[in-house]
Amino acid sequence: MKSKLSRILKFIKTHSTKHPIYVAIYAFLYPQKNYRSKALFYSKSEIQEEIKKGRSIIRYGDGEINLFLSIDNHYQKFSKKLSSNLKRIIKEYSVDSLYILAVPKYITQSNKELQKTERKEIWMPFKVFYLLIFSKKPKYLDAHSFYYDGYFEEVIEPAIKDKELIILTNKGSIDSIKNNNKFLWKNISYIECPEKDAYDRMNEIEESLKNILKSKKNPVIIIALGPVGKCIAHTYSNKGYQCIDIGRGLECIYTANSIQGFI
Repeated sequence: MKSKLSRILKFIKTHSTKHPIYVAIYAFLYPQKNYRSKALFYSKSEIQEEIKKGRSIIRYGDGEINLFLSIDNHYQKFSKKLSSNLKRIIKEYSVDSLYILAVPKYITQSNKELQKTERKEIWMPFKVFYLLIFSKKPKYLDAHSFYYDGYFEEVIEPAIKDKELIILTNKGSIDSIKNNNKFLWKNISYIECPEKDAYDRMNEIEESLKNILKSKKNPVIIIALGPVGKCIAHTYSNKGYQCIDIGRGLECIYTANSIQGFI
């Protein structure tokens, strides 16, 4: 009981000054055992058709929620401007957007269900922000889709197999792809990005991307770059370029590696 009270007091102390509305909604929703977010999701066949049309994908997870709460991530320190840009992407999302937002399907589970699997503390903040700032009209993609075994190969590859790949990610992931002879695309352009605090070098990354795009006729931009990748995907999808924010899923495609069990 004392430990629980300490956690509550710490939560209030941490968030009440900067984010009072969040604290109030969190306190209201948390004890409701049957509360679940009402989000609509695309099926595999639907998302494949949307990608064939050229729509982009931008994924949101707990890392972005941390930034909304002025909290540093281990790979990206808090930035007020970055947080504002991420919120703007959400506010602009509609059924007519050139991009599809992805959110974790876990938010549609009840608080009681999440409690049983010890995921309530992880996804409760996302539930609060989904209620506060996400549109309820458009459909979403499950943000963990690219972490499911074979999802990219089954759903995404057929829709982009004839396109020219540009990959934005860190050096380790680039080296893995270059050494993977099972990778479908052979002629790939890479932009090496920092593993941490990529926002500090966002202008440099975008300049490199701009130069590469000059020589491409039918490109698709694959992004594994944390919160900064969302901003780049948003900017370039609105310029008419297709972007797939794949995140950590990039580590697993065309390999025997699996992270499905860690979702």
